[in-house]
Amino acid sequence: MKPYIVVLLTLSVFTSLGIQAKSINLNLAIRDNYGYVSELISKSLSHHGYDVTINGINDLPHKRVMLLLSDGDSLSLHWRGQSSTWDNKFASVEVDITNGLKGYRVLFIPKGKQKDFDPIKTLEDFRATGKVGGFGEGWSDVAIWQTNELKTYELDGSWNPRIYKMLSAQTRGIDYFSRSIIEISAEADAHPYLDIEKNLVFVYKRDFRIYLSHKNKHLKPILEAAIADFHKSGEMDVLLKKHFSEVFTKEGLNIQGRREIHLDLPE
Repeated sequence: MKPYIVVLLTLSVFTSLGIQAKSINLNLAIRDNYGYVSELISKSLSHHGYDVTINGINDLPHKRVMLLLSDGDSLSLHWRGQSSTWDNKFASVEVDITNGLKGYRVLFIPKGKQKDFDPIKTLEDFRATGKVGGFGEGWSDVAIWQTNELKTYELDGSWNPRIYKMLSAQTRGIDYFSRSIIEISAEADAHPYLDIEKNLVFVYKRDFRIYLSHKNKHLKPILEAAIADFHKSGEMDVLLKKHFSEVFTKEGLNIQGRREIHLDLPE
């Protein structure tokens, strides 16, 4: 799992004749959901009076992100699934940035395997199938799946695109790959050799988080207030439907028409 957005940030505040002009310049790594995240940050901060400039930059390897955030000289922010490891290491912007859609999980499955999932109505039904979910090493979803007594397989090293190919081969010990409903909507076209399971959505209460480097933790209240107000205004819903329209349509992923299976979180 974990597509992520990395942000390099410079914050400048100019004061002239007693009037404060607030300017924020952001460079975002161009990855999955870059369009949504960049527009969310830009609009949220703009509504709070900031003059925001966002530029896309090339991606960075996943394993370097925590190191670069720790030194704080290169990276200021990182966008990823919430986890206790990251919560303990970095200050986070403690507001949901997708209205909880990160916690709505839909499955990539091998071609022609929908019939294996059709009888599933409950968590107990799903558990009884003995099916194994594929995950990247250390993903927070692994602990959630194990808390609910579901089988997991962790793939070490770079998981993309390996995990999709492993699932397609049906010989590597994994039966499905869980993605957030907004991730799967963005990735489906790139993996036409897989199907998206049609009926189920696994739900738990977690969202993506913006994590701050130690040198940029002063941005926490600025971003929390801006994004929280953006959510309260209803504009986050509008933005989600703009970028992920297929999530909400019956012809697409049909989030409202899926059977919800709720998962407990680890204590």
